[in-house]
Amino acid sequence: MKKIFIQILIVIVGFLIIDFLFGNLFFINHFKSIVYEKNDQFLYNFKKNLDIKNYNYGSKNYKLCTNNLGAIDDCKKENIITKNIDYVFIGDSFVEGLGVQFDKTFFGLLKNKYPKFQFLNLGVSGYSSSIYYNKLKFFYDNGYNFSEIYIFLDTSDIFDEIYRYKSDSNDQISHYLTNNQINNLLDDKKKLLKDIYNKFPGTFFLIGLLINALPNLSFLENYYYDLMINHSFSGWQYEQNKIFSKDNVTNSLKKNSNYVKKIIKLANENNSKINFVLYPWPGHLHKMKVNNKYNKFWTNFLENKDINLINLNSHFFKLLEKNDSKKIIFKYYIKGDVHFNIQGHKYIFEIINNNLKTIIK
Repeated sequence: MKKIFIQILIVIVGFLIIDFLFGNLFFINHFKSIVYEKNDQFLYNFKKNLDIKNYNYGSKNYKLCTNNLGAIDDCKKENIITKNIDYVFIGDSFVEGLGVQFDKTFFGLLKNKYPKFQFLNLGVSGYSSSIYYNKLKFFYDNGYNFSEIYIFLDTSDIFDEIYRYKSDSNDQISHYLTNNQINNLLDDKKKLLKDIYNKFPGTFFLIGLLINALPNLSFLENYYYDLMINHSFSGWQYEQNKIFSKDNVTNSLKKNSNYVKKIIKLANENNSKINFVLYPWPGHLHKMKVNNKYNKFWTNFLENKDINLINLNSHFFKLLEKNDSKKIIFKYYIKGDVHFNIQGHKYIFEIINNNLKTIIK
């Protein structure tokens, strides 16, 4: 028995060493260099014409493809985007559809619903309002025409414009803190998960698969739920702490709103109809009312600005009238995460589709 235990221990330690050397020192950085490329105007983008059969996010594994513009798309080789585009969507990881196969994302469902129209998804994980503006401007400056734009304003944009990005007087953006520095700002639970993922990505993936294969044990459910409702990046709405002081939140809201003004002006100058979309994180649904700080700030700011506002908050909060928050959060979000799952994307598709149907008719 002792011999078997030692053999198992050797295998585990050996796997961890290989995972650390290959995963931490090679895989993470090498994988990023395969997927992303630098851009002088909006910092980074997906590489063009990607066809990755096993794209990994946590325990989720799915196929990821991009088109000739470096935008998330289906994997059809004939999928070439021209310069006259009907519907453009831009945002961060929520618009990218992180953790969900393309054809199951709200964007993929919309594109498949209306094959006669040209759809473009400019969303990429980590983007914020300063990048939304610069990326749209890049495409306009290069002769692209957008009939209609959907801009998803995320609650983490406030964090990002404090710690991730800085802008000069010419709207030239650059990175502020490194990913490691940002990781140090996270609460202990999130920091631990990030550390495991960054140093032992293979182990992180296997643990995720094992946990997902287990029955819904109550202690796991509670752990997942705590991670979902207490994410550090959304903390500016309900507490002041080492990350969010009153001053830096106020300054970031001002910075974000200035970029939204620039986006509206840019779209109007290029004759594009503009829509803004607001949506809840799990913490909103658990801790706050529909008229929370994030929702209230943007609805007040966008009022009387000749734009269309699609407020997903009201739709999600309506679900709470007949269900408790935990049930709704587990139904529509990836477990242990803040991103929408397949059901969440389907629900968003149905809401945005109702908006599109009236336009297309």
